[in-house]
Amino acid sequence: MDSKIKDYLDKKEDDYKIRSIFKIVYFQIRKIIFFFVGLINILFLKSKNEIPYDEAVILGRGKSVLQYYKDKSHISDIKHIFVVNFRNNDVPEGYLEKLNDKIVHLFISVAEVIPPLKYLKSFKIGRVIFSRCEIMRRKEYGRRKSFKANIILNKLEYMPNSLINFWWLQNSGLFAMCYMCKVWNLKKIYIFGFNFYSDDYLNNSIETELKKANRENYNPKEYQELIKSSKKLKDNFIKLVKICKKTDFYFYGNCEFENKPQNLKIIL
Repeated sequence: MDSKIKDYLDKKEDDYKIRSIFKIVYFQIRKIIFFFVGLINILFLKSKNEIPYDEAVILGRGKSVLQYYKDKSHISDIKHIFVVNFRNNDVPEGYLEKLNDKIVHLFISVAEVIPPLKYLKSFKIGRVIFSRCEIMRRKEYGRRKSFKANIILNKLEYMPNSLINFWWLQNSGLFAMCYMCKVWNLKKIYIFGFNFYSDDYLNNSIETELKKANRENYNPKEYQELIKSSKKLKDNFIKLVKICKKTDFYFYGNCEFENKPQNLKIIL
């Protein structure tokens, strides 16, 4: 592990430590309840352990995701879809049936926000990936607390430790792309719905989403920090693309990048 990443993780430990016995008990109760809900959902949800071997689509939550649902090219025939922090209203009205014959892999944040049941019932559930590496499982920074993702057939798994040195990415969407390149070794990735906080989400503003997520703890400074982070995220994306030379990235959307490498194709 890179020394800078190790120092970063060590510093995060205290921030994520649970100091209330009540909360510890509460989280364990959630773990048990959601585990049994996951068992029951075997009767209602479809699962597929197959992974892509050549190409896949990744869907973010930005406005350009609409281009995927309206696309009528060969991309609409790709059966493996990777979605990031997928939740209610992330599929445009009237387009959910487009996912009916797809294998959808879910990248889940530490908050374990998951798609509504109507989404989960519409497609075959592939891998469910937690946004932490296996080595973090027993650390405060990487230990699960919500356990809500157990509802998805108890399929959630940590990322492999081989990705720990990519922790500088600091973004769920970029981690998902890194996973596709470094774990699945894909040759082509088609990217929709990623604007790196330079524009709002498909059906909501970034600020509204933050207010919903944090409720009474909402801090306007967090919104400003996200907007300011846009350039850094774009730079990190370009850095990742350059590292993953064997993968061609097809980026759909109006987004400007500096020093664009040859294996990044921008499609407006």
